[in-house]
Amino acid sequence: MSVLNSTPNIARGRPTNANEVGTVAAVAGLSVKEYGESIGLRQTQLTFTNVKQVFTDATGNIYYGGTKVYTFPTSSLLILGTVTSLAIARVGALLPATASVVGSIGTATAAADATLTSTEADIVASTAATLTSGAGTMYNAPSATLSIAASTSATAKDVYLNWAASATSGGTDALTINGTVTITWVALGSR
Repeated sequence: MSVLNSTPNIARGRPTNANEVGTVAAVAGLSVKEYGESIGLRQTQLTFTNVKQVFTDATGNIYYGGTKVYTFPTSSLLILGTVTSLAIARVGALLPATASVVGSIGTATAAADATLTSTEADIVASTAATLTSGAGTMYNAPSATLSIAASTSATAKDVYLNWAASATSGGTDALTINGTVTITWVALGSR
């Protein structure tokens, strides 16, 4: 008598979130490359080439500015880490050449103050980018702690590159931004 071993029929296909990527904002000089795995692991590399950021002179020796650069897909998200490697330079001479500039990446744009906190800096914490002779750099290595930006509603999360400074007011100026921001994230799915 022969014994039949049945082979289970396992349907195999791409997970529904395998093609989820975000949308790059329409900003002159900004481009995006998306990398990913079929399990929802993604890496988004934003490249800045002479991107201009208006740096508003607010009252009380404060400068601030923020630009929307990306929108994540509507999904619950887990941000594993973000690396920034940006060079900045003042465009005019109204921002002091030695201004104490800080930069961050968050899910809200910079407010009219000299600090970047809460949702202004919930992806990358406020990072020094102090100007020397009108130029500076913003570099951060990924933190050891996982950062979560959960989007569990029907609203997708936006990503903003934010700047602030406490410097003698001279008038609204601008920054030129060059370099990359690389965000590694997982799309956990929608509810």
